[in-house]
Amino acid sequence: MAGQLIDMECQVLRALNEVSLPLSIPVLSYLKESSGEFPYTIMGYSLMPGETAERVTWTNNQRAQNASAIGRFLAVLHRIPVKMQNPPTDFIRRADLEYRLGVVLKKLDDEGPSGFVELFRDLATTAPHLGPNVWVHGDLYARHLLADE
Repeated sequence: MAGQLIDMECQVLRALNEVSLPLSIPVLSYLKESSGEFPYTIMGYSLMPGETAERVTWTNNQRAQNASAIGRFLAVLHRIPVKMQNPPTDFIRRADLEYRLGVVLKKLDDEGPSGFVELFRDLATTAPHLGPNVWVHGDLYARHLLADE
């Protein structure tokens, strides 16, 4: 399964590097396709400047500016149609918000930061996306974001 995910990541990055995105994403700089000699794809990326976001101390104003930039990036990303054979499915139910609500509430023992549980409950009742498949970052958190300024 890991080999299939690497192959899929290569396809996704190739496709995304053809689109104008408001933030930088990794650029595939090395690729060796699987072969009879070695059954797995090997890939590498160019080094991106910056440090992971959890290591940066931001003011509330900087945090708001960054949230806005990330929101614009995700808005563009979520409009890009999936143009690949057999796109990945949500086999671990990340987009099933009703299911996720139960997981989150169990971890928080029904309590969390002020307003968070209420917001998540509201999100869980959102109608599912019925349009064409689009790209969604499945595990976005501070260690997946680089701050370079």
